[in-house]
Amino acid sequence: MFGSLGARPADVVGMLLRETVRVGGTGLLAGLTLAVVIARALSGSLYGVRVDVWLFATMALPLAAAIFLATWLPARRAARVEPTIALRDE
Repeated sequence: MFGSLGARPADVVGMLLRETVRVGGTGLLAGLTLAVVIARALSGSLYGVRVDVWLFATMALPLAAAIFLATWLPARRAARVEPTIALRDE
């Protein structure tokens, strides 16, 4: 991860969003994959359990939005902080 000293605010926000999309997207994809695998395993042994891929995809959208907002709002705020002031406080 690059330091933000001398970076433009848009670069800082973009850097944080890219990192979050990578980590959050990996977790979301792993969770969806496990949900489909578990649902398929249960559908053979339990009555009424079926694999509904559209439901899984629909539920992934709010999670993806939450991941994005949980990064974008603090990143925007952090990008406005002057780096020298942030370093002085530590």
